[in-house]
Amino acid sequence: MNITEWFDPYNVEHVIAYKYLRDNGVWPGGFLPADVERRNFWNIIIKNKIADAWVEQVLAGHVVGMLPIE
Repeated sequence: MNITEWFDPYNVEHVIAYKYLRDNGVWPGGFLPADVERRNFWNIIIKNKIADAWVEQVLAGHVVGMLPIE
């Protein structure tokens, strides 16, 4: 499995690890399973997955301070 298939933007541990990557330039030690392959442009694809998940949550009204949008 590659990293973009494996990364789950709805898994809080994955999002925390991504924040660590963003802040430090590397994934937390031991976060990525050994069999997860990195493909080209993985970072862009993961950012898109996080953005899409955010939009879905906002539209569903699950983000504090945001009303559901119809």
